[in-house]
Amino acid sequence: MTVAERLHALCDPDSFVEWERDACERDGSPAWAVRCGFARVHGRQVAVYAHDPAVRRGALGEGSASKVARLLLQAGQRGTPVIAIHQCDGVRVEEGIHAVQGWERLLGAHVRLGGVVPQLAAVLGVGVGASAYAVALCDLVVLVRERSFLFVVGPRGVQQATGQEVGMDALGGAAMHATRTGTAHALADDDAGAISRLRGWIHALRDTPAVHLQPQTLAGLIPDDFRRPYDVRGVLDALGDAPLDELRPDWAPNLVTGLLRFGGRATGVLASQPRHLAGCLDVLASRKAAAFVRLCDAVGLPLVTFVDVPGYLPGLAQEQAGILNFGADLLRAYGSTTTRSIAVVLRKSYGGASVLSCTADRVLALPGARLSAMGAEAARVALGSDGVAVDESLATAVAAGYVHEIVEPDALRERLISLLQA
Repeated sequence: MTVAERLHALCDPDSFVEWERDACERDGSPAWAVRCGFARVHGRQVAVYAHDPAVRRGALGEGSASKVARLLLQAGQRGTPVIAIHQCDGVRVEEGIHAVQGWERLLGAHVRLGGVVPQLAAVLGVGVGASAYAVALCDLVVLVRERSFLFVVGPRGVQQATGQEVGMDALGGAAMHATRTGTAHALADDDAGAISRLRGWIHALRDTPAVHLQPQTLAGLIPDDFRRPYDVRGVLDALGDAPLDELRPDWAPNLVTGLLRFGGRATGVLASQPRHLAGCLDVLASRKAAAFVRLCDAVGLPLVTFVDVPGYLPGLAQEQAGILNFGADLLRAYGSTTTRSIAVVLRKSYGGASVLSCTADRVLALPGARLSAMGAEAARVALGSDGVAVDESLATAVAAGYVHEIVEPDALRERLISLLQA
């Protein structure tokens, strides 16, 4: 797709109004390596910039980068979301420090918009250097399978600096960023699919009129046997207005994050996933959770956390990988959020992993849920005694004020709707 076709697919019909079309680079040439403007997506005003790979492979000089920075400044003043479509070789090297200064303005503008307006990005080709940083500063990112690449230094630079030969896919391909770094919140099959995902996110971040659905039962979705795994996404789909829009599904799959509506209320949901590692928290899951909590806070979404966690994953590898620091960062993220936060204990919440519920404004639990510093079996092993009695009862958690309400499974959706609309 050409840049014009990309903008046409993204924006509502006849809504794109170009910004600073007459801007120039330092050498006097038109700053056309990027198209900028304001438009509407699903009726909502957005600021858009899209690199044009047909003009110097989308590389920006001082003039074009500064043009984007001014657009971002206006977006912040208007309170409009930002959408960036990247296919860019980075800086115009021949401009030297002047191009660097332009990119500093652009990246600085992205930083200042963090927590002010939602920032979305699609990568439809290569993004290298400063362009890759601009993508990483966005709240939601979609890449195209086998066509999108993001790296700070490309394969040639790596070979020149280190002598190491590495392919583009391994260094910064879409699959790598979806499974290893978590930079990609979603993957698409082609440009049109990526742009459709951007439009979908803009729609998902806004409330819609209340939806009244025939309640779906949770019966059979959550096994009574605490040892049996299940797919928590089935529970989320049954509770929401529509199926979950999952984010980062292939990174840290022991934790599910995504966007969901309850009675029309746009909401961020985070859930333990018993299908993977029994839902234990580990380093990657802690990173994923902390980033998602901050995302919800940044874009103003209330957060509902569904808890079914046996604890943190123990072991030498986790400790040496910094689980202490990443667990503390997750606690910091939850503790500093300013949006409404609700936790629902589905079956269990043990030990330090109770960070998923301990700072919520309201904690709900399904009947029979267990909460404790440690499960009974683990406590007997830890203390070396079969005679240890551990109180995991829900009644104790309620009496202590840790759990505020016990909710029957089939009443959970309506209770969440009521709390989110309060």
